[in-house]
Amino acid sequence: MNKNKVRKAAYKGIANERKSHQEFFDDFRKHNRVNSELLAQETSKIPSLAKMKETTTLRYVYTGILSIVLILRAFGVTELLQSSGMGTGLIIFALLLALGIPVIGIVAAVTQRVYLYQPVGMLMGLAILRTFTNKTIQVDETVYLVMIPMVLVIVLSFYIPSKLKTPYTKNVSKIEKDGVSKTKTQYVFEESAHYSDEILDAGL
Repeated sequence: MNKNKVRKAAYKGIANERKSHQEFFDDFRKHNRVNSELLAQETSKIPSLAKMKETTTLRYVYTGILSIVLILRAFGVTELLQSSGMGTGLIIFALLLALGIPVIGIVAAVTQRVYLYQPVGMLMGLAILRTFTNKTIQVDETVYLVMIPMVLVIVLSFYIPSKLKTPYTKNVSKIEKDGVSKTKTQYVFEESAHYSDEILDAGL
């Protein structure tokens, strides 16, 4: 079973069915042929309600900065494309591409889809790189000011997922049965305090 299928199963079990990380891991491992280490890693990435609650302020900040980036990009791209004489259809298409990244980031912040954070950060970094390598763009103080919230988004896109993870430990022990030595590996997930379902119903 590949990583994408494991991730979807973990999201369904933890975010939708409200299973604990340990409950989901043990049940899925029992009924499916899957690499245990991969399963543990993907399971740990799905935030519990407790982790969502703990990072509420941080995610508010992330969403706020992304909203600023969204507004700046909307004005900037529209002005740039109108001055280039492009048609309305192409302007709308370019806007969708430019605004799609911050929208995806906002979706990540208000749901438990942690896997969306890092792609947003990488695409923001690519956008900054293209700004400096594009000879048609004049880099001045205004451009640097616009980049400040983008840099903050990049940092938070890699920091927030680390705060949302549920840690686990791997205990390896050896047992003997009928004169045969076997290795047993047990994965134990850190228990989190439980919060009501109203946390996710309210988004942030």
